[in-house]
Amino acid sequence: MKRRRDKYRKLVFFLLLAIFIFYINFFVPGSFFSVVVFYFLLFLFLLSFLSLFLGNNRSIRFSSSFIILLALRHLKQFNLLNFLIILSINILLEVYFRKSKTN
Repeated sequence: MKRRRDKYRKLVFFLLLAIFIFYINFFVPGSFFSVVVFYFLLFLFLLSFLSLFLGNNRSIRFSSSFIILLALRHLKQFNLLNFLIILSINILLEVYFRKSKTN
């Protein structure tokens, strides 16, 4: 059962990789919609890639944090304070979920 699930995860990963590369090569980021689609495809790609190595909970957190940081960079609002806030939120969530597993 686990092999079948891993097989499907790898298949989804390679499918999303192909879609993401196709989108980067053939679509120009000229409009707001194309930028949103780019971030959405990047999120799905990172989520599928990280779920191969990490748990689903961690992969969602890391992917979301990475997309938020990239969006802040795109809006020219990225600075050290924003980075530290997002990093501290990730650390706090990691500690919280680790403690909730032990109880």
